Amino acid sequence: MNLDIKNTYTPPRLTFPPDLNSMESESQEGGKPMTILIGALCDEGNTVVLLADKVTTLQPQALVFGHSTKGIELTSHSMVLTSGFASNYVFIENVKSALNPQMGILQIAENLKFGYHHFRFGKVTSEVLGTQGFTSFDEYHQKQKLLDSTLIGQLADRVGFYNLGVELLLGGIDSKGHIFYIMNPGTYQNWDEPGFACAGFAANRASPIFEFFDYSKDLTLSEVLSIVFVAKKRTEALSGIGQETDVWTINVKDGIRKISEETISKLEKRYSEIKDRFSGISKEIEIEEKEIKYLEKQGDKPTPSK
Repeated sequence: MNLDIKNTYTPPRLTFPPDLNSMESESQEGGKPMTILIGALCDEGNTVVLLADKVTTLQPQALVFGHSTKGIELTSHSMVLTSGFASNYVFIENVKSALNPQMGILQIAENLKFGYHHFRFGKVTSEVLGTQGFTSFDEYHQKQKLLDSTLIGQLADRVGFYNLGVELLLGGIDSKGHIFYIMNPGTYQNWDEPGFACAGFAANRASPIFEFFDYSKDLTLSEVLSIVFVAKKRTEALSGIGQETDVWTINVKDGIRKISEETISKLEKRYSEIKDRFSGISKEIEIEEKEIKYLEKQGDKPTPSK
């Protein structure tokens, strides 16, 4: 049975704090999911490249490396990458079953947003209100006057601060390529400009690589594939980032295609060669310690002798 997401979601009537995205989860030990997801446009915006490491987060501090893919095909022209606890993004299958194959990427992003909202709403009901014996928000509102004001405040905070701990990166093609970032509490951002997006724990480490290589969505597939791969490799030093990698491309002509392991191996080899070369360059420009000169500090100048 398909879930009509837009007609079933009812937002809670409690007042939410303003900065929901920075709050820690009731079910997750704080912060962003330990993974890296990358999406980028190329070929003048006509092709989407999606990359994810192969790590599945089952629960806090329980990571399974190389276990399964993080890419879920939604339609023949769209795919979503997942991060966070595997049990917390099961709602995506319900969203997928409700999609029209001809649906535009913006509409798909809207459905994912509402699906996220709906699932989070259920988790809040069971994990926050359920701890006080309530089975629904309606029941809570009916009995709210009987509760201690301190408890009401605590419940309101926990509802507002609740973080599902899931980040999604949606990539797809209609007339052009598009990238959407879906996050707690069920909102999205469009990243068609600047043309790339990074999500997950290592996003801040991957993003600067695009600027370093003068990324533009006018670049070719080969060029952008290289940049995306280098960005991912730069994150692997962080704990929780998988060494194995999945990469897909999406365009109008071919739909969704997965990059072969052979191509990934070639990229791995070339990255290692370039890394060694840069290491050699640093040795070539190295100077001896005795050649290092320092500026004198203010006030440290010797006093002229009389």
